[in-house]
Amino acid sequence: MASFLARRSSDHLDLLDAGVSAQEIIAQLRARSTRVKVLTLGHNGLGDAGIMQLCEFLASKEGLVLGVESLSLNTNAIGDAGLGALGHLLSRRPGSMHTLFLQNNVFTDDEATLRHFAHCLNASRLVNIFLSSNALLDTGVSAFLSTLAAPRLRELHLSAVGLSSAGLPALLGYLASRRSASLRTLKLNGNKLGNEGVRALGVVIERCNWWLEELEVYANDDPDSDDNNVPPPIPAPVQIQPGAMILRPKENASAPFRAVLARNRLLRIETRRGALALLKVARIVLLHPRLATSNALVLRSAALVVVEPGTSPTLPEHSRTAPFAWLSLPYELRLHVLRFVVADTVLSAEQHARICAYAESPPLHNGLGGGADGGVEEWLDAVGCAWFDPGDGVEGVARG
Repeated sequence: MASFLARRSSDHLDLLDAGVSAQEIIAQLRARSTRVKVLTLGHNGLGDAGIMQLCEFLASKEGLVLGVESLSLNTNAIGDAGLGALGHLLSRRPGSMHTLFLQNNVFTDDEATLRHFAHCLNASRLVNIFLSSNALLDTGVSAFLSTLAAPRLRELHLSAVGLSSAGLPALLGYLASRRSASLRTLKLNGNKLGNEGVRALGVVIERCNWWLEELEVYANDDPDSDDNNVPPPIPAPVQIQPGAMILRPKENASAPFRAVLARNRLLRIETRRGALALLKVARIVLLHPRLATSNALVLRSAALVVVEPGTSPTLPEHSRTAPFAWLSLPYELRLHVLRFVVADTVLSAEQHARICAYAESPPLHNGLGGGADGGVEEWLDAVGCAWFDPGDGVEGVARG
């Protein structure tokens, strides 16, 4: 326990509510002899000027050496200029920072600023972004979500940002598109979506979104609507059927989504399993030196067996099969054959093709990161298999 605490303190600089300025923070960072993976600077009132100065330091060679992965800047009176500086920081160091806390600042609904920030997120490897308790309003949220396509984003917090039914088209459009494929957690508590808005959100997730696994929509009554019965625009071809997913008063706001979120979680797990299983086989038959020499293998009961040069396959007498020239088959046909090797897979044709393209590349140029969990997750992201893809070639999956 003591070693864990020591390790945690060695890479975590906690200046929460310390009353420090940007210059003092930079001075403390320069005095560190170790990396600072977690930098907590909440409740210091740094403002735009302080944030711009801090971002300039973190983007410099001196700041990059620190390796900051998580930056907490909640309640720091950061405005649009500061948000722009943070976006510039993310675009200049796309591979290091993965978590950014920006709750309770003074961002406005300026569309240009929020579009620029979303573009910067798209070029980064950010995993978690917390924007709750900022007055983004419908205009700002719409500009942000209509641009957002961050490839590694897993968790997005937009609670208490003034989102109402007027901002639903952009929210639903984002969730219904592949731009949200990496997103697993979305929190929208304390907005004004109304009963019909939350119902529309549930229908779009059920029929168009195969990725989201956690959703919170607590306290979303719309005080400006008498009965919350005005249906919001729904992206075509999704249409809400009368009585579908109705929320009753005092009902747990997450209850109607449990089944569909559980479906998405199961599909992600099965996609991951199928991708790793296919890779093991595809590596052998698409990138195997013995296979390249012998140019032969045996297919038996959907199993591929490599045949040594000058030898016969070791199979039972009743099932011996003459080998054939596997490499002489057209590449497309070899990919098609591999689709039957891994049984019960939910991989789409596009995912299958990307895995096979990876499998036939030399390991020196395209490895799994030593087999560590982090390396596997990086690989799944790289080949687009960190989430379920409802493309063609998928059978037995409910589509709504």
